[in-house]
Amino acid sequence: MFSRLGRIVLSADLIAKNLTATDPEIRSELRKAFGPAIFASDGTLDRKELGRIAFRNRSLLRKLNSVIHPKVIAHIEREVSSLSSELRHPYIVVEAALIYEAKLDSMFDYVIVVDAPLKDRLERVSKRDELPKDEVLMRGRTQMSTAEKIEKADFVIANRQGEKELEDRVLFVDRVLQRLLIVGQK
Repeated sequence: MFSRLGRIVLSADLIAKNLTATDPEIRSELRKAFGPAIFASDGTLDRKELGRIAFRNRSLLRKLNSVIHPKVIAHIEREVSSLSSELRHPYIVVEAALIYEAKLDSMFDYVIVVDAPLKDRLERVSKRDELPKDEVLMRGRTQMSTAEKIEKADFVIANRQGEKELEDRVLFVDRVLQRLLIVGQK
């Protein structure tokens, strides 16, 4: 929805997917840490297999994050720096599920948490990632709770009543952010 408003949105997950597909250093580190079974015969990363392995072992999950997070963060920093020099963007949205877990909140002026009922989140992620709901739930347990994220957030957008209400809330936050930027420039 922020994209539809003309805002630049950087997706940490898409950046990670791109880097794991193209960065030889990341691919080498993943092969060392997780073995060749995480790569298909054509050399592509089998993200489901990598996730299956990593999310069942906290030390392997930490290893996965230590390989991928620094490169994703550096990429986001470069993108934000480059895009910030263009005056036509009032602000940039960085969509990332692990902002607090990766201790990135200080990197941003504001953090927005989008909250939805657990049932809806499980269904959406299960469909998006083609994973059973119990697998999604197990992976979610490795993250900070939604309640903790809400407590820390600057803004919370409730996604509980449908697309129109969600759109209204996004528009409201967009107006507030634009106003904060104007005030900050004075």
